Amino acid sequence: MNDVPKILGKVPFDIQREVAQKEMPNEELPFLRPTMIKENCELAGFEPEAISYVQSVASQISTVPDLKYLLWYCHCLLCHSSSYSRGDVCNWVPLTNLLGELAGAFYLLVTLSGIPEAKKFHQIRRIPAKVLQETYSDTWIWVNDYKDKHNTWGIDLNIIPWLFNHLSGELYRLGRLQFVPRPFGQKIRVFRKRKKREVVVLSEGNVKFSGD
Repeated sequence: MNDVPKILGKVPFDIQREVAQKEMPNEELPFLRPTMIKENCELAGFEPEAISYVQSVASQISTVPDLKYLLWYCHCLLCHSSSYSRGDVCNWVPLTNLLGELAGAFYLLVTLSGIPEAKKFHQIRRIPAKVLQETYSDTWIWVNDYKDKHNTWGIDLNIIPWLFNHLSGELYRLGRLQFVPRPFGQKIRVFRKRKKREVVVLSEGNVKFSGD
């Protein structure tokens, strides 16, 4: 597809080569199959009507080779390239002129395509199923936000990098809050008693606090 550079912007040559090594399957793309779409959407908490809509859009894309290739290329950039900057997704073309109201659903399919690999990664980490459901449910929240603005289900390009934080294991949702599993750099000290396991948090000096 010659229009890829126009749609996705300039992709560095080394990343192009990396993506080219992931040969597109001759048969139907796994993440366009109705059963996999249903499984991925249900894990993210989608309603049945929305799942049927996404399946319908996937069926249409499957019949257009150029769109199918573009979807595969986007999937490879986000799921199989360790050096591609997810922030560059915000520079992708929205595809509204090409797909009309289906444009948001196209990029939603790109997002959902990352769930199967994410599940494998999270299983290795032994992340509980309930935590995964809560984490992936953020996708459904943003899909509804898109629907409120465009009267159809989809995802905004600027949200995709955020959602891939969940899929890459960099962000987890626990109840109402979301957490990044990495060293905490703020000026506090945390202590826990060995026997009673009680936790005490103390602030270091010269730290200002707001009223709330």
